[in-house]
Formats: sequence, C-alpha cells, structure tokens
Amino acid sequence: MNRLDAVIVALRQTDGIQLLDARMGQQPCTALMLGDARMPSWQLGQRITLAFREIDVALARELSGMLSIRNLLPCTVLAVTHGDLMSRIDLSFEGQPLQAVITRGSAERLALAPGMAVHALIKANDMQLFDEEKSDA
Repeated sequence: MNRLDAVIVALRQTDGIQLLDARMGQQPCTALMLGDARMPSWQLGQRITLAFREIDVALARELSGMLSIRNLLPCTVLAVTHGDLMSRIDLSFEGQPLQAVITRGSAERLALAPGMAVHALIKANDMQLFDEEKSDA
C-alpha cells in the first residue's frame, strides 16, 4: 500500500459524497468518498495519510491534454521488475517511495527505465484517507 502524508485544504459534501482536496507539499491531490454515518469528521488543516494500492496506479509518459483523473503525481522511475505477466515499478515522488503494478506489456510499451520521468495517475475514488494521528494502528 502506498502512503503519502498530506494536509486537507478543502472539503465538499453533498448527497452522501465527500470530495476532499489535500496537498502534499505543493502537489494537490483529491479523494472521493461515499459518506455515511461512520464517516470521520475531517477538518481543514488536518494532517492525514493518503493511501492507495499499487495496482490502482496507472503510469503515463509525455502526458499532455486534459484528463478526468485528478491525481497526477510527477515521479521518477527508480527500478522496473518484470514478472511473467505483471511488472512492479518503483517510483520516487518528491523523495517519497511509491510503487505501481502494471501489466508487463504496458511497462514494455512505455519503455520504462530507471531515471525516466513519468506521471503516476490515481483516480480520486481509489484514495483512502487515514487520520495521521490514528494511522499508526
């Protein structure tokens, strides 16, 4: 599971849906959650941990144009490990380690190699949030 420290900068809620904007340094990030009575009460300025699975990360090279995906993290490829069907890509985002797991065919088509600049793309609904003070459990 990838984990990044962030701070909540905006909250919007309607019709049982919460849209939470956070910042990791200067990088914006968005999480979308379906709300219910068990939903934590998030606050502006609260320190949180954003978490997402390696399999929920898509990678892009030479990204241009508009996308519906809101989370575009500029990364550097650190290592590529190919399996028979899948490849694990070790990344660095602002000095923090991340991992993506994509098909081997996609990794080869993108010609991923250490040192290469890529964008990690994560849909807002694939983000999980943890209260930083309670995420040590």
